[in-house]
Amino acid sequence: MQRIASETAARLDRRDVLLASGLTAGLAVAPFGVAAEEQKSEKKQIAVENLSTFQKKDQLAAALQRAEAALRAGLTKEDANVALRAVLLDAGTYDISSNTGGVNGSIVLDQELGRPENKDIKSYIGKLKAIKQKIDQNSKAAGQGEYSWADVLVLAAKVTAQKLWASVKIKQSGLQGDEAGVISSVYGADFPVKLGRVDATKPDPSGRVPKPDARVQDIQKFLSALNNPNKEAPSGLFAIFQAKPLFWERPAFLLWTAAQKDPEKEEQRWVAADPQYKDIKKDYDSSRKSVTRTNYEVDFVTFFTNLANTGANFNPSAYLKPIDSLVTRL
Repeated sequence: MQRIASETAARLDRRDVLLASGLTAGLAVAPFGVAAEEQKSEKKQIAVENLSTFQKKDQLAAALQRAEAALRAGLTKEDANVALRAVLLDAGTYDISSNTGGVNGSIVLDQELGRPENKDIKSYIGKLKAIKQKIDQNSKAAGQGEYSWADVLVLAAKVTAQKLWASVKIKQSGLQGDEAGVISSVYGADFPVKLGRVDATKPDPSGRVPKPDARVQDIQKFLSALNNPNKEAPSGLFAIFQAKPLFWERPAFLLWTAAQKDPEKEEQRWVAADPQYKDIKKDYDSSRKSVTRTNYEVDFVTFFTNLANTGANFNPSAYLKPIDSLVTRL
């Protein structure tokens, strides 16, 4: 009898322990279960001004890739000279004292295209308009809006220059197929372009850019003064400490001649007009005959970047769009 009572008590004790354990476990688990049921996810839009640096970088990279792909498809290496000339003509209207003109896309306006110094780029601008229309359609579908004409002009000059350089490298290397592609891509100079240039709504003043057949001395003077706060050449001791103009002899020679219909003929004209350009041409000829063409292309990118930013106003929010983010709340 005593043994039965002891076994019954033991069973009761075990039952109480199990019940207590279950209750404790239930109390421990319940809050998590309730919290999980109460969690809610909602969409929150991140405004453009609140985008992270990486988010902005990704969106601008997409905008750059989209535009360059369309320009590569629609333009050829034969467009390189006129594409550079269009940027030069747009930039050449900049007057630093009044802060007017510059790379603002006004060169595509009918009032400017009709000027004597601009008429030979009219057909090129017509072709570029069709390409830009496709770029804008794709960009608007992606929520990034239309491109400025100023940006399209600059990117077109970049893309066509790279096409021209690639063809020259492939020819000079004597390689075929994939090997030729490696030469043109691996040995290409880095060519970054900042986006966000703002377009003008009215034409820039006329008469600021020399005609293609102007005297070399007049072209030199024009380029030396372009975007230069010190238009008067210093003399005496002060000349030693004076910084060079942005478009001094070397960039002036490279950019102007490369923007003409026959660059080699124009280079020879500059050398004949001023002996100082003989050594500059010799240096660039040597670089351009090499497979990598490094010195010439690096200088081109540096000088072109200065030209492409001359007088330009940049919109830091251009081509950026707000993004949706999923936020989980308890």
